[in-house]
Amino acid sequence: MRKIKVISCLITLGIMTLIFFFSSQNSTESGAVSGHITEQISHIVAGVLHKSREAELNLREILEFYVRKTAHFTIYASLGLSALISVKLITRVRFSYAYVYTIAFCFLYAVTDELHQLLVSGRAGRPADVLIDTAGAAVGAAVLAAIRYIFKKKYNKPAIYKSDR
Repeated sequence: MRKIKVISCLITLGIMTLIFFFSSQNSTESGAVSGHITEQISHIVAGVLHKSREAELNLREILEFYVRKTAHFTIYASLGLSALISVKLITRVRFSYAYVYTIAFCFLYAVTDELHQLLVSGRAGRPADVLIDTAGAAVGAAVLAAIRYIFKKKYNKPAIYKSDR
């Protein structure tokens, strides 16, 4: 069990380190990463819809915002899921408390992440990003809660025998 706790915490720290790394990129580096992803998506969509190069460029401009915000949401969803596992394994508190502690932890990390970005060239700390990050963490943790609920329902229900009817 100790190995599982350590691995869980290492995964959580790894995700936090990845978030820190992305936040440490200046605006040019960060824009290049999201721009490449946006370019690939817009190229595929324009190809499927048989759109012109000009339409593809317009689509790219529109998609960039959504790609960046989806990245925030997704990485924090993975943090929320991983952190909930870690909190539950380490604290042994009720699952509902572990969920609340996890969301509070992820919210505080999102705040420090946005403050960190204020120190990076060309980057800005945005309160809206804190909300997106926290929502992502809540959804990631909720996915784990839903999986837990399904397994509890499936494996903890009492056996019903024909003779019990």
